[in-house]
Amino acid sequence: MPGWTINLTKQDGTIVDAVTDSNGMYQFSDLVNGTYTVTELMQNGWINITPVSILVEVNGTDIVSKNFTNTLPPAQVTGLKNDTSTETAINLSWHSISNANYQVFRNGSSLGFTSNNYWNDTALTADTLYEYVVRANDSYNYWGPNSSSLFVRTAPARDITAPASITNLSNVSYAQNYINWTWSDPADQDFYRVIVFIDGIFKDYLLKGIQFYNATGFDPNTGHTISTRTEDTSGNINQTWKNNTAMTAPVPVYRVSGYVFDNYGNGLKDVLVQNGSYNAMTLASGYYSLSVYNGTFNFSYTKSGFNHGYLVVAISGASNNSANITILDMTPPAQVTGLKNDTPTRIRVNLSWNSVSDANYYQVFRNGSSIGYTRNNYWNDTALTADTLYLYVVRANDSYNNWGLNSSGLYVRTGQLLILQADIRIEPQTLNLASKGEITAFIKLPSGYDVSNIVASTIVCEGAHIVKWNIAADKTFIAKFNTQDLVNVVPGDAVKVTVTGNLINGTPFEGTDTIRVRNKKDGDDEDGKDKGGENPSE
Repeated sequence: MPGWTINLTKQDGTIVDAVTDSNGMYQFSDLVNGTYTVTELMQNGWINITPVSILVEVNGTDIVSKNFTNTLPPAQVTGLKNDTSTETAINLSWHSISNANYQVFRNGSSLGFTSNNYWNDTALTADTLYEYVVRANDSYNYWGPNSSSLFVRTAPARDITAPASITNLSNVSYAQNYINWTWSDPADQDFYRVIVFIDGIFKDYLLKGIQFYNATGFDPNTGHTISTRTEDTSGNINQTWKNNTAMTAPVPVYRVSGYVFDNYGNGLKDVLVQNGSYNAMTLASGYYSLSVYNGTFNFSYTKSGFNHGYLVVAISGASNNSANITILDMTPPAQVTGLKNDTPTRIRVNLSWNSVSDANYYQVFRNGSSIGYTRNNYWNDTALTADTLYLYVVRANDSYNNWGLNSSGLYVRTGQLLILQADIRIEPQTLNLASKGEITAFIKLPSGYDVSNIVASTIVCEGAHIVKWNIAADKTFIAKFNTQDLVNVVPGDAVKVTVTGNLINGTPFEGTDTIRVRNKKDGDDEDGKDKGGENPSE
């Protein structure tokens, strides 16, 4: 060590000084044999390791290696500090001192030694004040002065109790695309915040006092769940979920309704009303109803056999209850097929044909002329002429007066004329044409025919029509005629009088009787002269 002063005391008490050079070396020369005292002058703050004075005996040779050893104790430790303490640990640090080790004291008791400029003190008591000092030690085991005291309090004991859950969680308002939930915070003094999840997905932390969450971006008429947990200032989280499920408002639904009419303004059943996914079928009255949202809709109206109808309906905040439309049946019914007849009679042809599904009625033609209309798929044509060829066609008409094609023509010949020969008896047998009385015909039919089947109105006797009739117990048809109605009956002794008529099936009958016919007035003789007396026919 340079600059140190060394004294040499001679035997006579004389003192000689020398100063160590840059290498710490000193020397005294030109000494005579003898005993000398060599002393180092200590510098401030240094401590001698070896004695400060030594006796040196000079006896004809140089004396070397008479060394002094000193040390400078470590400086006082400075910069003692701590980082944030925990409940059970305090981490200390300080400024480094070159070539020093350190001793750490807590509350006056040594904790240990370290070569580092830090110390981690553990296993402490929470919320407790501790005093720390540190001192340095050099390689010669000299100690520097203690550092200034550092007072450190450990953190308070950690709160491990979670706060209570929120209460009164409910939705106070909602719309088509959002739901607003509110709640009451727990009363815990250390309550910090609410953790919010929507439909299982984390959304936000809401600090104490906010007490609502407005969730947006939803679709209308959908359900959504808010789930919450609470957390305190110590990070304790309540593991109990508090949930609430609510619906967004539905899209306003409006009604489109009206009637579908046919050609005649009547309600039309089973019309399909449609626009995309919106569809309905009309009732028997033609009424339909659909639920729709705001918008413009192009409804189509379809029914088999009818023209397609279209109606544009705009809905803007109100229903439309007068969406009426008329569609027309322009499709004729199918052509009549299967026209046929059973065995014709002399005066009757019975026709039938296959039914047409949408026919309202049929029109029947004979020889090109209409003979009538029917809702049935048959027609009985009567009052025909025997042994005559007729041409029939039939066509169908639907309820909207659309006519189908004529059927294929059907030719039918009526049966040949067969006249029953009736047994006729005329009373009186002598007929006076000048009389105003009656003539009676007693009619009996051949075996197998019943006189009750005679159509009285068809019975004619020589141009005179029946005026009275009845049926006797022996099945004789008794017909009466006015004598004056007879035509072309001339007097004679053997005059044939013919009676004709028809049965209810159209079969004609006839018969004759021979009588005596006179034409004389009362009082005439047989030659027409007046002889008086009664008219035998009266």
